[in-house]
Amino acid sequence: MPQTEERNLELAPRTVSTRERQPGRTVQFELNAIANRFRNNLSSIRSQFELAEQLKNDGNLQYKDILRSQIVFLDSAFDFFMHEITKYGMMQIFQRTWDKTDKYNNFTIRLGDISEVLQNPEQENWFLDIVNDSYAEDTFMSSEAVIGQLNLIGIKWQNIADRAFYEQGSTTPTKDKFKLTLNSLFKRRNKIAHQADCLHETGVKVDIERETVENYISHIEKIVTAIYDEIQQINNS
Repeated sequence: MPQTEERNLELAPRTVSTRERQPGRTVQFELNAIANRFRNNLSSIRSQFELAEQLKNDGNLQYKDILRSQIVFLDSAFDFFMHEITKYGMMQIFQRTWDKTDKYNNFTIRLGDISEVLQNPEQENWFLDIVNDSYAEDTFMSSEAVIGQLNLIGIKWQNIADRAFYEQGSTTPTKDKFKLTLNSLFKRRNKIAHQADCLHETGVKVDIERETVENYISHIEKIVTAIYDEIQQINNS
């Protein structure tokens, strides 16, 4: 009889995927880096005062448009800061460094995002990408929006208001100062960006001087510093 070839019936080891971990699309910044980015933006905004003063001394009223641009850039810098703080806080909770909040537990993740994560298990910081995409089109400038994001990551906004605006002997509650600062800046920013700083009723431009911009800068800087200090305290507790 012809000899038959022997079959190898031993089980071969299954090849296991060893794909390297891939970085996410979104950069995860540490708290100091977020604060430094805001400070750099603020420094750039303040540097524009020099040009505004030169134009003013020359009798050129275009200096007022520079002041108006500073208002827009200031609120944009604060908005960007709040986006970065949101991502920072969400990652702290996701990594179980901070306690979960009710708003965090109700954070919505789309099925398409979940499917992508399951199909790409080597992807790092996938949650950060999802958080970034979820809020990329939102603005965090009004007091309501800012308070909402602080609540999301477990930062007590009343503590921020107290840190930023407490004055001994003042009869105005710090929470009112907090809300007024944010809403006033947001309203003026919108008037400049969407109405050329003109009144709808008359078409007349709203006047502006350096003192107005400096006051807004001072108050927003107090709020940012208060948020930074509050987070530092949480991290060290």
